[in-house]
Amino acid sequence: MRVYIDESGDPGTRGSGSRALVLGCVMIADKDVPAVESAVQKARHIVGGPRLKNLHFKNMRHDDKIGTLNLTAAEPWAGVIVANFKNENRRSVALTQPPILYNYTARYLLERVTDYAKVIGEPAEVYFERSRVFDLAEFQRYMNTLAARNNSRIDDRFIRPYLIRTLAKGDAPGLDIADAIAYSAHRALEPNPKWGHYETAYLHILMPKLLRGAANGRLVGEGLVFMPTDNLHNFRQEYEWIPRE
Repeated sequence: MRVYIDESGDPGTRGSGSRALVLGCVMIADKDVPAVESAVQKARHIVGGPRLKNLHFKNMRHDDKIGTLNLTAAEPWAGVIVANFKNENRRSVALTQPPILYNYTARYLLERVTDYAKVIGEPAEVYFERSRVFDLAEFQRYMNTLAARNNSRIDDRFIRPYLIRTLAKGDAPGLDIADAIAYSAHRALEPNPKWGHYETAYLHILMPKLLRGAANGRLVGEGLVFMPTDNLHNFRQEYEWIPRE
């Protein structure tokens, strides 16, 4: 299985910038990689012609975003979104440091990736899009520490820290989908700076693609995670689109 991860928002914790750091990922079974990549290539061609090397959702027109999401969502893959409302998570002083906040958020995401890898029985090749606050070596050390303490749902039979890699934007079609997932969630969580509304159209297209719990079929807490997790009731009051299941 291949897993591609991208971010939206920023990990700054001094009250400026976005309210939430959002990580989005796409998980593709090995046999489905060619079909998914073909759909991304087709979307690139429609949006920008044969020379377009990658889709950057932030810079695309609304119609192209909708078209791309509908096209790629027709292919077999599953997604996970983790939204960390950074300034509302006060459990640890360490979480006020952007790199540690990013790693903590990524840990929650990879726990869900582990669950899906177990379901389909395929170890995951994990690729993060390169970020100014993501230090791969430090994250691998963090993963090893969690494993030594037996303090995580991440199973090293399915996700091996030394096999996690980073890629530049445009290096793999899967990163285009990860970018779309993270962007779509961010637009649904952050008000439009000009009009004040939340744009949920993109996320609604993606919602059926998000991971559900194998035992309970739930979306929230599995394919759609809000942090801090003990604040879910308040998030539901604020965002009417969060499923009530």
